[in-house]
Amino acid sequence: MSATGTVGNPPLCASCGLQVPTKWVEYQQNIGMIVTRRKARVAGFLCRRCNRAYFKSYTLTTLFLGWWGVVSLIVSPVLIVSNLIQFSKTRSLEAPQAVIANVPYGSSLAPIRVGTPSLKFKLLYGSLIWIAVLIFAAQQSVDLVQKYAPSLNAKLHSGAITDEADAQYAGLKIGGDITALDAPTKSTGWAGIRAEVLARQPYLADLVTTNTKLQSAIKSERASGVASNDPCEQLAVNQLAPAINEYTSAWEQFLSVLKSTATPTQETRGLMEGIINRQQDAGDRISKYFSQSKAEGCGK
Repeated sequence: MSATGTVGNPPLCASCGLQVPTKWVEYQQNIGMIVTRRKARVAGFLCRRCNRAYFKSYTLTTLFLGWWGVVSLIVSPVLIVSNLIQFSKTRSLEAPQAVIANVPYGSSLAPIRVGTPSLKFKLLYGSLIWIAVLIFAAQQSVDLVQKYAPSLNAKLHSGAITDEADAQYAGLKIGGDITALDAPTKSTGWAGIRAEVLARQPYLADLVTTNTKLQSAIKSERASGVASNDPCEQLAVNQLAPAINEYTSAWEQFLSVLKSTATPTQETRGLMEGIINRQQDAGDRISKYFSQSKAEGCGK
C-alpha cells in the first residue's frame, strides 16, 4: 500500500483516500495452519478510522488464529506487540469527522471493511478453536482443574475410563472417598459413632460408582493384553484394582450391618470387627501399591 499527497497537505489516507490527518504505520497479521501459515501486511499513511480497523482486524485475527504451528507460536506474539506499538502512535490523530470539510461534496464516510472473511466470522471461528483447545487442556490437566473447577472435571470425566486422564480423575475420586470414609469419628458412644458413619454413605456411593468404572476398565485391559508389557500397568491391574475392589466391598458390607444394628450384640460386634480387618487389610494393600509404584518410577 502506498501513500500519496499534495504539497502543503497531509498525505491522503492510503486506505480510504480521504485527505485527513494520517500517520505512517505497519500492521501485520498471521494465521497459523499447523505446517504452514498465511500472512497479511499493510503499510502506509492511514487515518484514525482506518488505523482502528486494520489494528482491530489484524491483531484479533492473530490473537485468535495465529498460534497453530511451531513458527506461528513464535511469530504471533511478536506481531501482536508490534501492532500495539504501531497503534499507540496513532492515538493523537483527529477523527475524519472532525475535519469533514476536507471531504468532497456529496461523499460520505463509508464503513471500513478490512480482510476476508468478516471480523465476526474470524472471532467466532477463533473462539471455537480456543474452546476446543481449552477443553482438551482441561481434560489433560486433571489435578489443576480439580483444584479450581471440580464440577468441570466431573463433566469431562463422567463416562467410562478410556484414557490416562480419566484414570487419573478416578484415582482422585477414590482417594478422596477413602479419606472421607476412614476419617476418625468425633463421638464416643455407639449411637453417635453409628450416626457419623452412616452419614458417610454418599462417599461410599461415589466410591462404588467409580470402582465399577475402574473394574470395567481393568477387565478390558486384561482382555486386550494392554498391560502385559508395562510393569506399571501390571502393578495397577494386579495389585491396586483388586485392593480397591476389596475395600469397597468391605465398606458396603460394613454399612449394611451398621444400618440394621441399632444396638450391637456380641455377634454383630464380632462380625463388624472382621469386616474392619478386611477394610484395613485392603487399605494397607492400597498404600503398599503407591509405595511400590513410586519406587519403580511409575506415574512420573
